[in-house]
Amino acid sequence: MTRWAAVIGSPIAHSLSPVLHRTAYRLAGLDWEYRQFEVTESSFPEFAESLDGDCAGISVTMPCKQVALSFADVSDGLAKTVGAANTLVPAAGLWGAFNTDVHGIVESVRAPFGDTLEEFAAQNRAARKQAVIIGTRATASSALAAAMTLGFDQVSVVGRSFQGAGNVTLAAGRLGVSFTPIKWDRTDLVREVLSRADLVLSTVPAEASAQLVEFAAPRPDQILLDVTYAAHSELTQTFVDAGALVIDPLAMLVYQGLAQVKLMSGHEVAFEPVYREVVAASK
Repeated sequence: MTRWAAVIGSPIAHSLSPVLHRTAYRLAGLDWEYRQFEVTESSFPEFAESLDGDCAGISVTMPCKQVALSFADVSDGLAKTVGAANTLVPAAGLWGAFNTDVHGIVESVRAPFGDTLEEFAAQNRAARKQAVIIGTRATASSALAAAMTLGFDQVSVVGRSFQGAGNVTLAAGRLGVSFTPIKWDRTDLVREVLSRADLVLSTVPAEASAQLVEFAAPRPDQILLDVTYAAHSELTQTFVDAGALVIDPLAMLVYQGLAQVKLMSGHEVAFEPVYREVVAASK
């Protein structure tokens, strides 16, 4: 039987994960299939029941990252701490949950500077660099862990709610870190933290981040990563127009996806050829 992996979530039609993984398999010499399934939190149990022994792993997107973590028999420390799993891998009859989103954010922000992670983080800590995260759900939790890893120890989070399962507040507690919560409607504070930020990580849909554009005054020395790659957001364009360093969200996608490929297959695949294929497919 053919080994296969898949991406699940809802909506899923726009996903570039099939291009990413199929390209990686080809480069690694793997005769694997990569599929995609429309799966919601409520339909996840039925999907999980359908998995067979030829499945090498599952890439998990929203809204299934929390339910995937709950489904797993074991989980790595990062997935457990962040409270979200974007990768499921079977081994010895058990399912393991992993989080490669943090790696994707960290590498996509670090790579343009050419420094090692240790050097980059040390420089940011020494300069007391500040980060702002937009959003409070699963990806925001990964963004918080990434910001801390990158040396941005002063973090503000802009969101509508800081309560409920899967919230960044719970992740912060497990990470042993703190952040400054800024309610979405406190426009004076939103404007202030965005103006001070050295790094802005947006984890909300493009139509949501567009509501904050009028409060942003980007500087050329600011960094923006808007993780939403399905649409070029108004927030992204505002930072581009200001000459800020705008990280391609497709770079984050590829970094986290190649980490998944390694977890599922044991193969390390080079970033650049996969990134080129994903960028071409996105146009």
